[in-house]
Amino acid sequence: MYQFQYNYTLEDMNALSRVTAKTYRRKRALVYRAVLALLGAAYLAIGWLLFSPGSKLVGVILLAAGVLFLALSLFYHQGTAWRIKRMMVEGEEEFTVTLGEESVYGKSVKGESSYPYSAVVGAFYYQERYFLFLDKRHAMLLPKRALIQGDASQLEAFLTEKLGKEIAKIR
Repeated sequence: MYQFQYNYTLEDMNALSRVTAKTYRRKRALVYRAVLALLGAAYLAIGWLLFSPGSKLVGVILLAAGVLFLALSLFYHQGTAWRIKRMMVEGEEEFTVTLGEESVYGKSVKGESSYPYSAVVGAFYYQERYFLFLDKRHAMLLPKRALIQGDASQLEAFLTEKLGKEIAKIR
């Protein structure tokens, strides 16, 4: 049996955003970031053109919009992580996740949940964290730093056996 006890951090949410974007939402994330970058470049170009001849106020506004869109494109995962963290249920302080023989059990102040290993549709490892996806939008996070029971060196073999699938390593 393995047990994890942790509070979600902003870094955890950032890692979740990156794993989701590299696996289940690859096209969506790429298109979203590309559109933001194109808008940013367009606003910068138009702002620069208007700023030069004398429409300084409009030029400055468009330049600022261009910088904003480019920043949103460059810092996409950090923004997503911040939004995810803000949308979490208030009062969800500490999570305890137990990997049992038949199921994964989650427990917090707000309630408990249990998922059989067969419900896991995808398993990934990224930045010292395991992600067990229950569907394309929801995952159970297992940070190695939070392991309080069980042998960390045997965790991947345990998960591979219980899930009946390999754990993909994400770069």
